[in-house]
Amino acid sequence: MILERLKLAGFEGYKHVEVEFSPGLNLITGRNSTGKTTLLDAVLFALYGEVPGVEKRMLVSRLATANNRLSVGLSVKLPNGRFEVWRTGVLYRKGGKENFRTEKTLLFVNEKAVPLAGEEDLRRKVSKLLGIGLKKFINLIYVRQGELTSILKPRKEDMDFILDINVLREVAEQLDEVRRILEKYEGRDVKTLVVTYREHELPRIEGYITSLNRQIAILEKEVTRLQEVLEKARSDDLKKLLLLIEKRDSYTTEISESRNRLQGILDGSNASNLQELRSLLDKAERDVETCSKNVMELDKRKRKVQDLFDAENRRLNEAEANLRTASASTMEELETLLGETKDLLGKLQSEVVDTEEEYADVLEARSSLAGKISSLRDEVKNHKRLLEEGVAECPTCGQKISPDLLREISFEKEAQIRRLETEYSKVDAKHKALDSKLKKLRGELEKAATRASTLAQVHDKVKMLLRGETLNGLRERCRLLKREVDELTSKITEEKARLARLEANRDSLKKAFVDATSIQKSIEKLEENLRKTVKEVSTSLKTLCLPFDAEDPDLKSRVAERIPLSREEIETKEAELQERKQRLKDLKSELKNNLKEKRKIEEKLSILEERLRKAEVTRGFIEKLREGIEKRRRRLLRNIQRQALSVYNTLTDQHVYKAFQIDPETYEVYVQPVGLAGFIPASRVGGGHQTLIALSIRMAILNVLGYRSLLILDEPTYGVDSQNLPQLMNYITEMAKNLRQVLLVTHYGIGMEEATNIIKVDIASDGSSQAKTLV
Repeated sequence: MILERLKLAGFEGYKHVEVEFSPGLNLITGRNSTGKTTLLDAVLFALYGEVPGVEKRMLVSRLATANNRLSVGLSVKLPNGRFEVWRTGVLYRKGGKENFRTEKTLLFVNEKAVPLAGEEDLRRKVSKLLGIGLKKFINLIYVRQGELTSILKPRKEDMDFILDINVLREVAEQLDEVRRILEKYEGRDVKTLVVTYREHELPRIEGYITSLNRQIAILEKEVTRLQEVLEKARSDDLKKLLLLIEKRDSYTTEISESRNRLQGILDGSNASNLQELRSLLDKAERDVETCSKNVMELDKRKRKVQDLFDAENRRLNEAEANLRTASASTMEELETLLGETKDLLGKLQSEVVDTEEEYADVLEARSSLAGKISSLRDEVKNHKRLLEEGVAECPTCGQKISPDLLREISFEKEAQIRRLETEYSKVDAKHKALDSKLKKLRGELEKAATRASTLAQVHDKVKMLLRGETLNGLRERCRLLKREVDELTSKITEEKARLARLEANRDSLKKAFVDATSIQKSIEKLEENLRKTVKEVSTSLKTLCLPFDAEDPDLKSRVAERIPLSREEIETKEAELQERKQRLKDLKSELKNNLKEKRKIEEKLSILEERLRKAEVTRGFIEKLREGIEKRRRRLLRNIQRQALSVYNTLTDQHVYKAFQIDPETYEVYVQPVGLAGFIPASRVGGGHQTLIALSIRMAILNVLGYRSLLILDEPTYGVDSQNLPQLMNYITEMAKNLRQVLLVTHYGIGMEEATNIIKVDIASDGSSQAKTLV
């Protein structure tokens, strides 16, 4: 596979970006924290729908211009075509918590849309197209930052997963579980069950079947003997005669019982015969009809009186309610209240007129005094102004004036003002008192007028409701109507009770008549059958030449005296025969059930033995599978060791190691330096050598497992000093020549000469990440 194009929108630090990949070495370069690894995360998310260790909601861009949505698309070229995968999602809040929801997933294979059942379905289809799942991808293809040399001392379960050992082991475990299931049957051990059925259950039931066969043979002989005895003791004609006699006696008994039942029904109904019972039923039906009509008439009359009572009672209640609103209980009280209220209204109106006249006089006097006081104050003010200005002549009349004269005149006028003010205070107090009194009188007048109006309205309304009657007269009318309603109700109740009794009597008579009629018909039919049977008995007696009366009550005993065996003996033998036959039938049924149980045991035994055989086959297969797994694992490790050394030697001319070795138990890598007899852990050699050995091991694993199309290295130079960087990059570029595509992320600007495609990542002015292809 070859990654071709990656499109992002709203993914982590990217707003919108489109990145083109090419075969060979793709160098993704830029400063720290610019978004290089984000491109690799986007590849993972596009292919598998997740980035291990990162919540999906954290993949959505947090830029100020972001819209809480992300979109990732990736096109991949395959040996037999290409496919394109798209995923879109959105952030949302629920219960105050931020969440991520996938909105749309699309998959196109060779430009044709593939139906999807959801995210898991898309992951399965992509894994199938790539031939590799997420876990193997991140352990084999994608080398994350700082994990390049982790392959020298990997986790055992990760290496098992890379080498597909875990899958084979899971198959072995599943087969072992199948073996355990085969060795159990209905919760019990199969071997124990086989022994139980073979040595105990089967012999027990076979012995019982033999015993049943012996008992059946004995009973069959006894049944044959009894049948021969009975055949000799009776003939078909005799048997027919005895049956007819029993039939005759049965009819006779039934007729007697039916007549007794019929007489009991007639006695219970006080009738001597069926016709009288019919007459009693007809009379009962007429009584019910008459009583029912009477109830209907009473009910109709009651409804009429009830309607009249309801109307009159509503009129009475409304009249009494209106009187209560006026605080009166009778029309006389209401008229008295109305007269008193009108008298009070006249009195208040007269008092208001008198008070208004007095108020007007006081108001006029008050205004006159106020005018005089104001005029005198103006004169005093002018005199004081002339005195202050030292004017010798009056500006109004031209008369000569002196200061003493002005002061004297001012003093007199001020004294006059004081007298007038005293008088004004008295008049003003009277004005206020009259004003307060007038307001109070007007309020009382308004209340009296409203009261009088209300009482007049109530009086008119009650008078209209009474319609010329007195209140007591209306009350008496309602009382009489109510009593009539109660009396009618009582009569209706009594009549309904009587109707119920009449209906019960009618129903009882109807049932008695139906039952009596049915019994009478049954008696007639039985008598007809009895006549026919007596005739047949007579014919049978003649056939057997027996001189007996067909209607003789003791005919049965008389016939028994003439046959070889008594009737009782025949019946005893017949009973004995029936008992033997039933016992024989039961034993044969029991034999059949035991034979069936024996077959079930044999079938179950066959199943259990087959399960044991399959369990043993499965056990042997599991052992061979586990041996095969171990052989395959060791063979893969030998191939990886050999190819890793070969790759190492092609990457450098420093051939300082004779051999590589991978511990088959822990997968830790060991190396044998030239000049040493033993191996040492690769994690103990120098940092540069560790990196080179790790690259060799990873390349060897890809070669051995057949995944030579893609390798992703995220910051493999992490932790390497600047002096060793060029050499490490030479190793990587040399290794890239053996793969179809390599994605290399580094923040160093080295390796550009060997790269077939250079993607420059930096930060734009708005803070978002951006990626540009330089080559």
